[in-house]
Parts: sequence; structure tokens; C-alpha cells
Amino acid sequence: MMTAIATVAEVSKEPQGFKAVLSCQQQSSCSGCASKSNCATGQVTKVIGNREHLWTLFTDQPLQVGEQVEIGFPESEIVKNAAKMYLIPLLAMLLGSVLANLVYHSMGGQGEVAAILGGALGFVGSLLWLKRGFAHSVHSRSQQVTLIRQLGAAIQIHQP
Repeated sequence: MMTAIATVAEVSKEPQGFKAVLSCQQQSSCSGCASKSNCATGQVTKVIGNREHLWTLFTDQPLQVGEQVEIGFPESEIVKNAAKMYLIPLLAMLLGSVLANLVYHSMGGQGEVAAILGGALGFVGSLLWLKRGFAHSVHSRSQQVTLIRQLGAAIQIHQP
């Protein structure tokens, strides 16, 4: 199980317990790397910055807004989702390219432009399909994070 530290953004009382929305900052390891000024990933991170992810947690423990908690993610789900996001668009692009080339070639033409367009359509279509599928799977039991422990309120440091 992979873990992360998150901040409780909002809490609501539910019949089964509490529903908490957690905010988790995506951290890159570029800040500690000596090659960050010469690396494309470091440059992209500098431009885009760190992303904030929101997670929904159902728990029977009362949480307070602003409290820090440690949450766990099922590793198998992360690996499966990453494989889907990388492999399905690639395969759809190849399949779209091959099918468009075959169709255009059967009509008597050379299919370079058709292969490019077919690949692009397969790629974009697979991304839209995946986006819809991931939006529906957010509520599945295997996609939910688990509360490992409560860490307490965040310490505010005021600098003069």
C-alpha cells in the first residue's frame, strides 16, 4: 500500500459516519535532484508546478477541517490505471492507423494521410473513452483511499 499525507478540506456527517474531502499535493522529486536545471522533467515541473488532488474518504472517525491525515492507496489499482493510461491510447493509435490505411488502400490510394488521421482519431477516441471510464470508476470500492492515521492540525509558521 502506498501512503501520502493529505489535508482535510471539508467534512460532512453521513448516516454511516463521516465523508471527508482530502487535499493532497503531488510532489515531484525534482527539488532534490542535482540535474533539475538540465532536465526536461525539471523544467516542466517548474512551469506547471505541483498539482493538487482531491480524494473522498468515508470513515467512522471524526475529522476536522485543516487536520493532517495519512492515507493509503492500493498499489495494484495504481499500477492497473497507469497501464491503462499508457497502453490503451498507444494500441488505439496503432489500430486506428492500420485500419485507416487498409480502408484507404482498398480504395486504391496510398494511405499515409489516412493512416495519420486514423491514428490521431484512435488516440483521441481512446482518451475520451478512458476519461469517461475513470470518472465512473472513482466511486468503486477498489479506487477509494483508506485512513491510516490522524496526524493532527498543521503547524502554521509565520515569518516576519
